[in-house]
Amino acid sequence: MSDSGWPVRFLFVPVITSLASAKAGLEHLSEAAEAAMAKRERAELEAADANVRCQRELLKRGVAGKSDLDRAEEKLAELKAQKN
Repeated sequence: MSDSGWPVRFLFVPVITSLASAKAGLEHLSEAAEAAMAKRERAELEAADANVRCQRELLKRGVAGKSDLDRAEEKLAELKAQKN
């Protein structure tokens, strides 16, 4: 027994419950962070793909240069390589 008259095992129940809650919360936050990172990666890839299409159209119309298209294609290739 502890000084308060309660068996020691009852004093640890709130600590164990708090630890379990904290662990569950951390796990939930980790999953949310992974989902957010995956969503961001997809958005970056989609934006880079859209930029390549846009640069091709601008090049075709004579508004953008070949270097602009090359840079957009390099960025898209770089993002695809990171994904794999």
